[in-house]
Amino acid sequence: MTLKATLQQCLPLIRYFHIPNSDVVNKIKPYKKILDKQLWNDLRQYLMLPNQPVESIILPPRLVLKQELPARVIGPYSSRNNPYEFQLILRGSKDGFTPRTFWDICDGHANTIVVTKVKGTDEIIGGIQNSILSRVKKESMALWYPVQKDIYGPIFGRDEFTMKSNVSDFLMMD
Repeated sequence: MTLKATLQQCLPLIRYFHIPNSDVVNKIKPYKKILDKQLWNDLRQYLMLPNQPVESIILPPRLVLKQELPARVIGPYSSRNNPYEFQLILRGSKDGFTPRTFWDICDGHANTIVVTKVKGTDEIIGGIQNSILSRVKKESMALWYPVQKDIYGPIFGRDEFTMKSNVSDFLMMD
C-alpha cells in the first residue's frame, strides 16, 4: 500500500495554507507526489502571492477554545505562531516494537502522543498523555500505563485498544 493510499482520508483535513512558508518548502515539498497536483500548484502560488485566490477547496481556520476560560474565543489558530515543537522520540521501525523499548524511551516524557497504523487497514489510531503527573478526568479517554511493561505497551481507554505481546515483541506482520 502506498503512502498516498494510506493517508488519503487524512490529506484533505490538513490546513495547508496555514503552514509557515519554510515548512511548506522543507516539510511538505518532499511529499508533493502524494498531494493533488492542483493543491500543490495552489500552494506554490500562495507562497509567492498570498493574497491571490486559489482553486483548491481549503478548510477555514479553526478557532481555539480553552475550556478553563469562560467559553471565550482565544482567536483563530495559526501555525505561524505555533509555540510547540514536536520531536519524534520513538519509531518502531527503527527503535523496535517491544513493549519494554516503548517504556524505556517514552516513560517520563510529558505531552506524549502515540500514533499507530494498523497494518492491512487504513486505520490510524492513537492517544495523548498531556503530562507526567496529570490526573485522569475521563477514564474512557485516558492513556493507561501498565505494571507489566515487558508485555504491555500503551493502553488506550478502558482496554479499547491495547498494544500487548506475550513474546515481549510487537510483531510486524507481512
